Amino acid sequence: YITTLGSRSQYVVINNCASQTLSISNGFPQGSILGPLLFNVYINDIPNISTHAKYIIYADDTSLFFSSNDIGHLEKIANDALSSLAMWSSVNSLKINKQKTKAVLFLPKRKQVFLPPCLYLGDTVIECVDTFKSLGITFSNTMSWDAHVNNLSTTLSRIIGITSRNRYIFPTKTKLTLYYAFFYSHISYCLLVWGNTTVSNIIKLQALQKKMLRAIVNGSYDSPTKHIFLQYNIVPVNKLFDYRFACFYKRIIRKNDPFLSKIAPLTFRHSSYDTRAQSSYVLPKCRTNYGFSMLSYIVPNFLNTSFYDCLNTMSLSAIRKSIIQQYVSL
Repeated sequence: YITTLGSRSQYVVINNCASQTLSISNGFPQGSILGPLLFNVYINDIPNISTHAKYIIYADDTSLFFSSNDIGHLEKIANDALSSLAMWSSVNSLKINKQKTKAVLFLPKRKQVFLPPCLYLGDTVIECVDTFKSLGITFSNTMSWDAHVNNLSTTLSRIIGITSRNRYIFPTKTKLTLYYAFFYSHISYCLLVWGNTTVSNIIKLQALQKKMLRAIVNGSYDSPTKHIFLQYNIVPVNKLFDYRFACFYKRIIRKNDPFLSKIAPLTFRHSSYDTRAQSSYVLPKCRTNYGFSMLSYIVPNFLNTSFYDCLNTMSLSAIRKSIIQQYVSL
């Protein structure tokens, strides 16, 4: 690949008029197999710019996270890191899109900050916003997921509209393919991140799912849908988080991956009496909806349910069928 990096040239053709050929001194051919790997190697030292930040790097999308109990201290460590980042990008001949760079101040819902931090990237003031979309997920400063569900509902409504207008043209098999390709894929995307949202948001999404299923079977707007879930083996939205978590849990256990224990440490509840709950996990004390939505609470609570008793012995297809049966029997 040394030849590919150092022996390239290009020219531009407009209306059959070609420019002069010039050599390319940096960069890599777009669409190449080695491109993503070499780019990741090139930016791999970003975490060295600050020890106060935590980093999430996905290709050319980088997020920096800072935490502090004092807003002044938070502003200082963030600006110090951003100053180092601006210097790093200059040294490495990379240009950061300052217009797309945003800051979000995550804080409890009832806590107010009257003077939001003033952050700079070079000589540009970074806009502080309440919501921000990262890798397809809309995050709010209170982690409520309402904005994400609203955006998702708009997307799903368009898919339902297209399917409904063509419901008598497409066969059922084609509409089921459309469901999994465009509807289910949007709902299940990063579901383990936002799927512990409020009941009202789940109800909103489930209403859209029922509309989609009625369009698939050419049903009326108020026709029952429980038999459709059972007939086509479709997991309802209000049970989808449990199913996806079960898939995730079985995959983690199969690989003996310590990831789950890192994000949600589990502690057995020991009892001196021979009770059914002696092997259950201790739940952390929570007083707010935010606490109940954290993985440190969700994971042990999920494993304490009766569903967990058969999780290790059942296949994923059997778990899926069991979840659908539970919903239909309600």
